[in-house]
Amino acid sequence: TLASGHTGATWQFSVTLACAYLSFFVGEHVCAVSGVLCTVTAALVLAEAGQPLINDHKAMHRVWHTLEFVGNTIIFLLAGALVGEALTLEHIQLGRDFGWLLVIWVLAVVVRGLMLVAFWPVLRRCEGMSKYQKLKAHDGVVMCWGGLRGAVGLALAIVVKHLVWLGEAGDAPKEKSKQLLLFHVGGIAFLTLLVNGTSSGKLLEMLHMTDKSETTKHLEKHVEISLAKESLLKFKSVLKESVKIYEDTKLTKKVRLSASAGGRARSLSLSLS
Repeated sequence: TLASGHTGATWQFSVTLACAYLSFFVGEHVCAVSGVLCTVTAALVLAEAGQPLINDHKAMHRVWHTLEFVGNTIIFLLAGALVGEALTLEHIQLGRDFGWLLVIWVLAVVVRGLMLVAFWPVLRRCEGMSKYQKLKAHDGVVMCWGGLRGAVGLALAIVVKHLVWLGEAGDAPKEKSKQLLLFHVGGIAFLTLLVNGTSSGKLLEMLHMTDKSETTKHLEKHVEISLAKESLLKFKSVLKESVKIYEDTKLTKKVRLSASAGGRARSLSLSLS
């Protein structure tokens, strides 16, 4: 068990970072499999088994969220530069390849929907919400449409583009395959973010998934009435206190004026006598 406090949190972060890099290295160069998928699998195992051993979850989340933001930014920037380079080459024919890109995007959504339908009973059994509310059909529609492609797919495409077995530079057919692969993966990520991502909110509204339940409406109305009553009572209390302070201040001024007038009268009578 690692020591508690700042030192323990530092060691734990170092262990998780080493786990990420070692899983990629072992998967890519030792086991000859996908290093990206090995890293994802290692993260899932670490999240499942390592939760009770982490001293400071908030610090760990902050550090990894920062690394996630930096990593996503670098991957999208690099992928955008490589896709832009591919568009300038003769291997990409805009009309034909953009048409195939749209077809692949539609097929990706359809295949995701078919997979959800095939594994729907398993999802309903394993998603852990049986005690509260089971998955419904509109949940599946959102899961199908909201499946965005992002950093993992782009990272895989960048890695595959540079694999030796796809051919050396100058091999025209295989070089064309590299550029088309990166173009289509980057285009799918772009379309899912541009189309699926921006329209998911409207889809939720159309399916009435953002509507408030009757219980929530009743609770909000009860809370509003309670807050109004408490605010009115507080306002009356503050008003009474303010009136009391004003009256006390006014009385104090009267007493001071009376005392001052009495003192001047005594002084005048003494001077006359």
